[in-house]
Amino acid sequence: MFIAAFAVLVFVALFKGVSNGSWLATAGFVGLAIVFVIMAAHMSGTAGIRYVSLSRRVRSCDHPLYGTGVEIGQQRLAYAAMLTVLAGAMTHGFAAVFAWAVGQGSTLLPVGRDGRTGAMIAGAAGVVLLAAMLLLVLLLNVVTMSIFESGLHRTVAKWRFGRLQVVDSFLAWEDIDDVVADDYVVHVGKSVANPMIRLSHHDAVLDDTCVGQDQKGELVVLAYDMVSEPNMLLSLVNFMRQNPDKRTAVTRADAVEMLRPRLLSTRFRLSSLSAGSA
Repeated sequence: MFIAAFAVLVFVALFKGVSNGSWLATAGFVGLAIVFVIMAAHMSGTAGIRYVSLSRRVRSCDHPLYGTGVEIGQQRLAYAAMLTVLAGAMTHGFAAVFAWAVGQGSTLLPVGRDGRTGAMIAGAAGVVLLAAMLLLVLLLNVVTMSIFESGLHRTVAKWRFGRLQVVDSFLAWEDIDDVVADDYVVHVGKSVANPMIRLSHHDAVLDDTCVGQDQKGELVVLAYDMVSEPNMLLSLVNFMRQNPDKRTAVTRADAVEMLRPRLLSTRFRLSSLSAGSA
């Protein structure tokens, strides 16, 4: 509610900047408006309004070694949103210091910090945000996961020191000892639980391809980072592991339907029942 109210105020100030003909103030308020609009959208996502339908990036695939299966892409929206938030905040910071420097006033600076010190802080914040954007781009890992009749295949492509590194991991269903649903908890004002799937295994070769949250004897699927609904992905992994005679299901033309999210109303009802029984 606070974010939505603040966004309204920013938009009002934006129109004021346009009417006054101050392009720096307009640019600054546009940047700030973008930040709060995306934050509001993110809050709706953390509230459960995500994965409304099956993503087009959940699709059938063919692999020369593993055959036909289902490929699941990585979330792009969250990454793009993060870059956009950083860019918006950076724009606001740079616009604030430039507006102050050219004598267009201190509209973009907070009350009590509308002098030289406040302008320098805004400029420094802009530089830090620019560096954060570049770091985010340079350290991006592109993850693709595929589920085949014989096992789970994960590809992680990362750009390091001017070179593209690709790490391939394949885990046969028979080598999985346990499947555990877990959360990667991030504290940003409040605790946000990001779902993960931990796959305990006894494949010694796989230990040489550990990336990210992986550990020896454990491959970790960052379910929150994939385009499939986490609970449906967990259900499919468990189904493939526990039903050897039904694994050909992923080779069917309609195999992607196994990852179609439940209706939001159904998910909210199940969540309420779970909370009530806790």
